[in-house]
Amino acid sequence: MSTVNNVSEVKPKSPWKSSPKDRAKEVGIFLGTIATTCLVVLYSPLSGKLGLFVTFFFLYAIAQATSSYIKFGAMTAKDSAVKVLMACGAVLAVLPIVSILGTVVVKGYAGIKWNIFSNDMSLATTTDPLTSGGLLHAIIGTLLLVLGALILSVPIGILTALYLTEIRGRFSRPIRFLVQAMSGVPSIVAGLFILSAVV
Repeated sequence: MSTVNNVSEVKPKSPWKSSPKDRAKEVGIFLGTIATTCLVVLYSPLSGKLGLFVTFFFLYAIAQATSSYIKFGAMTAKDSAVKVLMACGAVLAVLPIVSILGTVVVKGYAGIKWNIFSNDMSLATTTDPLTSGGLLHAIIGTLLLVLGALILSVPIGILTALYLTEIRGRFSRPIRFLVQAMSGVPSIVAGLFILSAVV
């Protein structure tokens, strides 16, 4: 009876979860890397945001790889260094988007008014303040463009799908090839090709 009770009291373990000691170590490595980065940039020719960014990720990759090597070995050290490099790449990819959105919001915030959706630019010039004019022309143009695209593409798409699945005529293979080829082409590339060919 006591053996059964002991077995039922055993709790499942999660060896992959970080312990509080591991989390404290990660925070220490992160803060230590920030302090070292500031010292390196302060006493070296590196300067500016780019110098801080490159130095921080380089030192953080070395610190993570060293910590993983001491605890687990060479393979885990490589894995930690690659994780830091992937994080660096993700930050580099997101940073321009955040910068552009921030610039648009900061510089365009003064022009956001309630009449922006009801006025167009027919009576406004490039030297007018941001409060004059609006986006009505752009909204109507976008809706007309989408409507025209739907009128052209929906019937052709439905007829093509019916032909490929139900009729399966002698043109099925080339049509299927064209559909698969066009599905892999970005719409902006197709639009530029049509613009240069037709317009």
